[in-house]
Amino acid sequence: VSDYLCDFMERNREGPFLAYYPMILPHWPFQPTPDSKDWNPTETKEWSRNKWNKPHFQDMVAYVDKMVKKVVGKLDALGIREDTLVIFTCDNGTYAGITSRMMDGTIIKGGKGTMPDAGNRVPFIVNWPGTIKSGQVKQDVIDFSDILPTLCEAAKAHIPANHKIDGRSFYPLLTESKYTPREWMYMWYSRNGGAKGQEF
Repeated sequence: VSDYLCDFMERNREGPFLAYYPMILPHWPFQPTPDSKDWNPTETKEWSRNKWNKPHFQDMVAYVDKMVKKVVGKLDALGIREDTLVIFTCDNGTYAGITSRMMDGTIIKGGKGTMPDAGNRVPFIVNWPGTIKSGQVKQDVIDFSDILPTLCEAAKAHIPANHKIDGRSFYPLLTESKYTPREWMYMWYSRNGGAKGQEF
């Protein structure tokens, strides 16, 4: 997938492009990556979902870092890094069987599929050298519906007036311009007929 993305960027480097990379890692069941000690590309056995291998979660996270470095490195190699807005995020919290230790020592138990913070508060990193000041940490509430209008504003693209959207651009927040933060957002989750909702 990362090879395809790098090739896509190389083929489209002369003009504007949108590249959406829904990375497959890290996802349960946790399996070896090409960098894992027990990686065997000739092995064809199926990994049982009832026998997931917890140590491979760490391998998968390390491989995520490697793939991000590869993609950003390709932008550098193509000479378009400062022309490219990069957003890194994910769609849900960590698997419930994983406990992580933050750099400050805080312990966080995974909460994927639940409504508290551990289930829906995710990393959201936005990077654009030369346009967005690095090292900023914001506490504002951002909803995924906000990504479309933000990208449109960054690209100076107009959303048709008759196209109704729920999102609002957070581009001014990134560029330290006048910004009116969201006062709330609504999270909703449904799986196998059940539903949970929570307002923030």
